[in-house]
Amino acid sequence: QHGQQGEQELATKMLQIQSKRFYLDVKQNKRGRFIKVAE
Repeated sequence: QHGQQGEQELATKMLQIQSKRFYLDVKQNKRGRFIKVAE
């Protein structure tokens, strides 16, 4: 089983630290809530 099935995006935030950008996504699926961080 693959892909974004059952995931719900609750919030997205973009942080800029020095010259780097970080994207934080708060998501929820049937196992609970989690945070995904991307640079």
